[in-house]
Amino acid sequence: MNNSTRADILVAVCSLCFFSGLSETEAGVIAHWTFNTCTAADDSGNGHAGTVNGATCTSGPKGSALRFDGMDDYVEVASSALLEGISSELTVEAWIRPDEFISGDCCMTIVRKLLQTGDSGGFLLRLIRIDGELFVNFGVTIGFNNLVQFEDTTTPIPVGSWTHVAGTYDGSALRIYVNGAEVASLSQSLTIASTSTPLIIGRLAHNFSIEYFHGDIDEVIIHDAATTAPTPLVPAVSEWGLIVMTLLVLIAGTIICARLNWQPMLHSCVGRASHAEE
Repeated sequence: MNNSTRADILVAVCSLCFFSGLSETEAGVIAHWTFNTCTAADDSGNGHAGTVNGATCTSGPKGSALRFDGMDDYVEVASSALLEGISSELTVEAWIRPDEFISGDCCMTIVRKLLQTGDSGGFLLRLIRIDGELFVNFGVTIGFNNLVQFEDTTTPIPVGSWTHVAGTYDGSALRIYVNGAEVASLSQSLTIASTSTPLIIGRLAHNFSIEYFHGDIDEVIIHDAATTAPTPLVPAVSEWGLIVMTLLVLIAGTIICARLNWQPMLHSCVGRASHAEE
C-alpha cells in the first residue's frame, strides 16, 4: 500500500472519528421540540419554548417524548415573528404513536397554528378518522375563514406504532409524507396568511377544547422551507448504546491507524475524536 492510499484511508477514518460527535444544523428550522427533557424547550435556538399542560413523559423514537391522554393534554407555544412570517414555503413534521380515539371528534390534532373559525392565517397537521382508520390531514390558511386542506386516504396510520408524518408546501403544491415517502399532494399556488394565534400541539386551538391527541408525540419540527421528502430520524439508541458506538469507532480508528503504521496520525485521530465527544 503506497503512502497516498494510506493517507486517503487515514483522512476518512479520522474524519469519521471527528464528526461522529457533532450534530448537524437543519436548514430552515425555526422551531424544534425534541421533548428530551420532558419539557417543551425549543432546540432550534429560536426561543419557541412552550408550556406543557398535562402531557406526561414517555420514551420516544429519539430520547423522550410526550404522552397525551386525549382528554385535556396539550402544549401551547406563544406566537412569534418567525412563526408569523411563514408565507411561501412550509414543512410541519412529527413522530407520532396514536392510540384509539376516546372522543367523538373527527380528528386528533398533532400541530396547529390556527383557530377553529374566524382566523385569517395559519396551518395544521392532524389525523382524521375515515371509516375507522386514521389518515394524515394537512392544510394552510390563505385568508379569513379560507382553509385549504386535504388528506391522504391511501396510507392508514397504525395505532400503537411510531410513524413519521409531515406536511409541506413548496409554492406550487401541498404534500403529505408518511415515513419519508410522499403519499398525497394537492396542486395550489397560494400565499400562507399570517396569524398571531398561539401554536398548539395536541389539541384544536388554544381556546377550543376539542380534537385532543390520544397517544405520544415526539420531534415536532417547523421549517420555513419545503423540505424534499422529509427524512424520518433514525430511532435513537440508549445512552449506553451511544457510549458503545463511540468506543467502537475509537477502537476501529486506532486499529487501522496502528496497522498502517502511521503513529503521528494515530495520536491526532484519537485526540480529535475524544474532543468531539466532550
